[in-house]
Amino acid sequence: MQSTKPPSPPPYLVALLFLVFIAAFLGLQFRQNAFSSDLGGDPDEAAHAVTALMVHDYLWHAPGTSPMAFANQYYAAFPKVALGHYPPGYYLTAATTLSLWCDPRALIVLQSLLIASLATASWLFARRWITAGDGWLALFPSLILLFQNEVIRVGCHVMADFQLALLVFAALWAWQTYLNRPSYRSSLAFGLFAAAAILTKGTAMGLAGVPLLTLTMNRRWQDLTRLSWWAAALPVLIFAGPWMLFSVRFTQEGFMTHDPAAFFKDALEYYLHTLPRFFGWPLLALLFCSIIRLLKDMLHRTTDPVRVTLWSGWLSIQCLIMIVPSGLSPRYLLAGLLPATLLATIELQTLLRLFSKSHLNSTRQTQTSRVAFAAFTLVTLFLTWRVEPKTVSGFSAAINRLLLENPSQKKVWLVASDPRGEGALIAASAFNTTDRTSNHLTILRGSKALANSDWMGRNYTPIYQDARSLLKLLDSLQIDTAIIDLSVPEPAIRPHETDLRLALDKPHSGWHLAWTQPATRSPGTTSATLRIYQRTPQPPQP
Repeated sequence: MQSTKPPSPPPYLVALLFLVFIAAFLGLQFRQNAFSSDLGGDPDEAAHAVTALMVHDYLWHAPGTSPMAFANQYYAAFPKVALGHYPPGYYLTAATTLSLWCDPRALIVLQSLLIASLATASWLFARRWITAGDGWLALFPSLILLFQNEVIRVGCHVMADFQLALLVFAALWAWQTYLNRPSYRSSLAFGLFAAAAILTKGTAMGLAGVPLLTLTMNRRWQDLTRLSWWAAALPVLIFAGPWMLFSVRFTQEGFMTHDPAAFFKDALEYYLHTLPRFFGWPLLALLFCSIIRLLKDMLHRTTDPVRVTLWSGWLSIQCLIMIVPSGLSPRYLLAGLLPATLLATIELQTLLRLFSKSHLNSTRQTQTSRVAFAAFTLVTLFLTWRVEPKTVSGFSAAINRLLLENPSQKKVWLVASDPRGEGALIAASAFNTTDRTSNHLTILRGSKALANSDWMGRNYTPIYQDARSLLKLLDSLQIDTAIIDLSVPEPAIRPHETDLRLALDKPHSGWHLAWTQPATRSPGTTSATLRIYQRTPQPPQP
């Protein structure tokens, strides 16, 4: 954006800003109960946490052994391991964090570190390319990022989206550097960050569109003659390629059963409704002005490399999540939040310059810009602020009580709930068990042990006929404790959950209700319970 490079900020200022961002986001996490809630706020949260714990345990307790054998054994005990369906990048970062503090709260702190890193990178980028060295103006994209509602929500959960967003932005910055001064260094840096992003989450494969879109928008056809331009693909092929080929067998189940055209139609409708709530109308209006300006510049062949790079990144990621049938969620927009915010910042800066160029002196221009950016930030955050605290409790309490009973005895538990509840119970068991690799505890998911379905829960069919066959199935699985979650929303209750409770409550079933545990999974709900059933001890034979 700027023709001359402003002086770099002193390292102590960057470090201080990073610490301020961490402190601010930690405060938001405490306010939203992130450190006191169980790992059941999102269906994927427990899977990420348990998989990170598995990688941690492998690195510390079983290095050199077969990783696949260890993962299979771990999954048999704690069936929420998602490695394969998800790439390993985030789990390596999370496992390193758990090595310093093996507690779920460490993974919440990791979220603060990642978002603070992204906010600091945003400030440095905006200061260098957008605000001509004005550090105060460069703060506003970082503030929108830190206080955006979906950022706060995801920051209270164990998720890979922040690491993905950080690596995607690093890749875009590297490609922006390449466009300004082509070199092997910046091209390979883009490829390395892109590969790391793909190994964090498959959404990053959209980055493949960045070189092609910037080539087209800038009409830099001469780049095709540079070996450095093609070198960007090498790190992706070398580092991410093998994993992509390996994981096809895990991911194709979800993709093959979807009609891409039908999914695109659903995704288009969903994101048309979600984008205004996610970005806010002020930011969307600036994005609209920005794309109009980009098209105009393309016609006159005067495109700005910064604007082109950021638009290429946002469009590439957005198109991928609307084409690949991997589900619909506002958090899938997080990887494009910072590029979109920076584009809005560029456009607001451009409009302010056009307005004040003939009306104000340089000092008044700076003051006016700061006031305008502050107002834009406050209005955007006010219009999009809809964050409910994370309130998931009771699951860890039930597990801790069960673990205190006969700690040396081999246990086989059955958990009956939806993915959130099953995940919360399994994650609590994994983190609170000190001998995870000893096979003393095995947990079975009711959705898998009592029914057949695919990985995404489709084609659901119970595998028992009646209460008697259900009780015999429990006998054959050697289950000694069953936990039934009554906090599941009524539309999500599966037949095996209701049938299991009715079968265990029957007289002479051989089971009894040991106790009930109050459970909460959303703010303001305290009446739900977990019902813990155990086998009735048999009287001694005469």
